[in-house]
Amino acid sequence: MAARTSARVVLAGEAPDASVRASSVVLTAGRASYTLVTPQGEAPVRLGIAGRHQVGNSLLAAAVALECGLPFKELADALSELRVVSARRMDVFDRADGVTVIDDSYNANPASMAAALRALAATGAGRRTVAVLGYMAELGAYERDGHEEVGRLTAELGVDRLVVVGEPAAPIHEGASAVATWGGESVLVTDQGAAVAVLRRELRPGDVVLVKGSRYRTWDVVDALRSGVVSP
Repeated sequence: MAARTSARVVLAGEAPDASVRASSVVLTAGRASYTLVTPQGEAPVRLGIAGRHQVGNSLLAAAVALECGLPFKELADALSELRVVSARRMDVFDRADGVTVIDDSYNANPASMAAALRALAATGAGRRTVAVLGYMAELGAYERDGHEEVGRLTAELGVDRLVVVGEPAAPIHEGASAVATWGGESVLVTDQGAAVAVLRRELRPGDVVLVKGSRYRTWDVVDALRSGVVSP
C-alpha cells in the first residue's frame, strides 16, 4: 500500500526498517515487554494487555500518537498504561480459586484464534491449559480448512484440554485429534451448557482457560466461570 499513496508513510513493526519498532521482546505471564525504538529515542515498554500480538497493535498506536504530536517522553508510559476497554476481547481475570480465564469470546476468525491460542500457551506456561472454542462464521469455502487449522494449532501448542462447542465447530475437534504427537485431549460438546458441565467436572485450581468463538454465545461459558457456577 505504501507504493500506492502520495501520503507520507510511517512504517511500524518489528522489521529493522520500521521507523517505530520493538526490540528485545520478552513475554512474562503472557504479557509483552520490549524496547520501543523511534527516531525520537528509545524507551522500555511493559504492556498491561495480554498476547504477543499486542506488540504490533501497540506499535501502530505509538506511530499514530507520535504523528499526532504526543511527546516521546510521554509515549512509553502511555503504552504501558493501556488496558482492555472492549468487553470480551482478551479480558484476563483470576478467580478466587486460582483459575485464570482469558475471555476473548466476542468474535473469532482463524488469525485471531491463533493469536489467542498463543496467548493461552504463554500465559499458561507451567500450568494446565484449557481451550473452549466455538464456531467461526463467514469463512465461506475456507470454513472447514480454517476450523481444522485451528484444531491442529491447538494441539501443536500443547494445550492440555480442548472443548469444542457445537457441531458446526466439529472440524476444530477433528483437526486437533488428528495430531498424533499431541498429549492432550479434545471433546466435542453440543452447546454452551455442556461445555460448562465439562469444566465443572474437570477444572482445577491453577488452570488457565481460554474461551473464544464467533458471536456464538460462547461468552455464556465465561459468564458461568465469572459467576463461580463452575467450581473445581
